[in-house]
Amino acid sequence: MTDQADVRQIWQTADAVCFDVDSTVITEEGLDELANYCGVGDKVAQLTKEAMGNGMSFREALTLRLDLFKPSLQVVEKFVQEHPPQLTPGVKEVVSLLQKRGTAVYLVSGGFFRIIEPIAKLVGVPVENIFANKLVVVVGDGLTDAEACPPAEAFIGFGGNVLRPSVQEKAKWFVTSFTELAEPLKS
Repeated sequence: MTDQADVRQIWQTADAVCFDVDSTVITEEGLDELANYCGVGDKVAQLTKEAMGNGMSFREALTLRLDLFKPSLQVVEKFVQEHPPQLTPGVKEVVSLLQKRGTAVYLVSGGFFRIIEPIAKLVGVPVENIFANKLVVVVGDGLTDAEACPPAEAFIGFGGNVLRPSVQEKAKWFVTSFTELAEPLKS
């Protein structure tokens, strides 16, 4: 297992760093704040807490929370204008230092792109480096690839070159060729 010194070394030499946004880059949970703005904050906060602690899937948690208040684009826009993000102290400096080292910085969030965009601008992360409310699928041949799920929504095991029974067991969908991956994309 990697110890703290190893992780610090990796941190200092990373090619890319991905930051979660809610309660990491900013001090609050963006969707909870939007829900407060819409008058259903307590209910959504409870669902957020349950989702974080009970292993509820991202999609399931997001759907349940949004079903409580269904914010329109106009409401989201107004919220963004009236509710400036509360950055976590020190985040701008860390992003700047990483970028000066040549490290690509990404913001990854289950929140709305429109809410994340001004946060990215404040901390100096390019808009194209925002992955907000997007489905990510990992396709790979190893257990380390499978460990990327979560945060990825799905893992597809690949055994086209090396067949690993442990990966085959772990994957909900296991393929042995790219043809198998291509077929569903054609329909």
